[in-house]
Amino acid sequence: MVEQEPKSPPAAELALDQPGVIFVAAENRQKLALTVSSISDQVPPRTISLDGILYLDPEDYVAVRSRFPGEFVDVAMLADTHLPGGATERSIRFGDEIKQGQVLGAVWSRELGEKKSELAQYVSSLRFDKEALNRLSKADAAIPASMIRDAERRVRDNLIQVERI
Repeated sequence: MVEQEPKSPPAAELALDQPGVIFVAAENRQKLALTVSSISDQVPPRTISLDGILYLDPEDYVAVRSRFPGEFVDVAMLADTHLPGGATERSIRFGDEIKQGQVLGAVWSRELGEKKSELAQYVSSLRFDKEALNRLSKADAAIPASMIRDAERRVRDNLIQVERI
């Protein structure tokens, strides 16, 4: 018959009848330097109420101005799912976050319309004068040099006007 060594108690074991309870042998508590303490309810931290006023930081905002005087005829719309009556869009307003290049609204301006018409006129003239200059440059030597210089001047003048507008 072989003699078996006496079994040492387990270092720790779960209590079967008490969920969340672990039994640790006394010698293991000393080795692990465990101490027994009771748990008590904590008083919740006190809530602090601070009264005050919030001011907008003027460094974070930029005034947006139209380059031309005119009448503001349309305002940008933003998606908003929290509107009453089931509406899904609302007009943009102070405090909304916007991105560079985002359209904020539409301005009707007589001056802007006139400038756009001028630009279209000079772009059209520039295209016509460039084609004329190309035809003159490809023509035989029978074309006087003054005509070619005159065509080049007209192209330059139209380029200057397009860039100015």
